[in-house]
Amino acid sequence: MHLVIDSHPAVFHFLSIVNMSLATAASGLFILRYIWKFFRQPIESSELSNTTQHKIAKLVHSLLYFLMFIVLISGFLMVKHEYSFFWLFPVDNIITNPAVNEFFFMVHRFGCAFLSLVVLMHAGAALHHHFIKKNNTMHRMVGPSIAYIQSKQ
Repeated sequence: MHLVIDSHPAVFHFLSIVNMSLATAASGLFILRYIWKFFRQPIESSELSNTTQHKIAKLVHSLLYFLMFIVLISGFLMVKHEYSFFWLFPVDNIITNPAVNEFFFMVHRFGCAFLSLVVLMHAGAALHHHFIKKNNTMHRMVGPSIAYIQSKQ
């Protein structure tokens, strides 16, 4: 959205509604996924358990959750006017103070940029594990059901 802010007003308005609607839906999914993290079976341990690399991976995953939370919350708090959830019903803005909205707009912008960098680093690390180290990290990420299906092929 930050890349199209100066585009044609109708294009920006359309993309804004899609962006805010997706974020609204993603917020509920984010909460469910975060709760599920505490109840799911832990991923099969590898030879990396308790190593510095494993601790860094846990830290990066925590940072990803934190940044997603910051981006979602600041996105709602920066909204100056109500918006339409996929053109179905209006969603009121929470804060009506323009100075506070502007503050959260800046938090949102920096949060999005930082989240993008961390996601790119995370994807790079996953690809490094898969193609360079050739270990089973990618298979463990997709879960036992996918690994089981792949083993049957």
